[in-house]
Amino acid sequence: MLDNLNVDFSRKAVFMPGSIAPFEVWRDEWLTDFSEDNLELISWWAANLCHIAYCSPAGIAKILQGRGELLRVFQHRNEMAFAVRVKDIIFLVFQGSAGGEDVVLDISFLPTKDGEYYVHRGFKKALNYLWSDIAGFLDEYSSSKFYYCGHSLGGAMAQLSALRVAPAGIVTFGSPRVAFAGFQRAFKVPHWRFVNGSDLVTFFLPVSFGFRHTGELVFINRNQTLLKKPSFVQRFGSQLRGSLQYALSCRWLNWRNNLTRSLTDHAPVNYCRALSRHLLIDELEKK
Repeated sequence: MLDNLNVDFSRKAVFMPGSIAPFEVWRDEWLTDFSEDNLELISWWAANLCHIAYCSPAGIAKILQGRGELLRVFQHRNEMAFAVRVKDIIFLVFQGSAGGEDVVLDISFLPTKDGEYYVHRGFKKALNYLWSDIAGFLDEYSSSKFYYCGHSLGGAMAQLSALRVAPAGIVTFGSPRVAFAGFQRAFKVPHWRFVNGSDLVTFFLPVSFGFRHTGELVFINRNQTLLKKPSFVQRFGSQLRGSLQYALSCRWLNWRNNLTRSLTDHAPVNYCRALSRHLLIDELEKK
């Protein structure tokens, strides 16, 4: 089983993530044991839900059968999000970049105000396309416990949403920086920020521009091991070795693969595989 969770170096894993089957690993107990106290399972669910966000609404509904209850899909222009109930928790899942219009929003980085704080202009615009419908939904289900999650651009929108209506927590994967230091200081919502190796999007935008990350970093090293609060040496060493190994392996010479390890590390499926591997190894160690 673990051999099937090796890193996917293919270009389609990054640029056509919906073409790879989500929930590659499934254990019934990962649903029955699911609770708000189990942050590892919450993160695994969030990763897989972020993966299926790249599928069509019909595809999402089909994949979720027997796993969760699809409550609502929000769509406007090129942006999409959906809400799914898993036992007693509702995940609000934001889709990442899925087209040329999203790329334009990604690079529209001049700051603008969102309430009291300066944030990335393009990310705010992407969220605003969906927000009126999402706000009505959150009000309708105000008594429920929410987690927001997203991959890439979706992670940015999840963070901006949290300062409008606070959830119980946020889980993001490969998220860029979204706002300035004032936003970071005001951000009190529990946020688990997963970064896979040298994922290039997590370096966007530079700190020198004033943008800051929020949340508690969970780093995935080149061997798919999760490190909480890693040191700079641990991060940099893993990123450097992973990039060198990829270059020397010559996998990038295959036109089906990515040119760099940093692109590979951004693929949603590789976040899912690392979390699946972590849960499976944890199960084996407990036996």
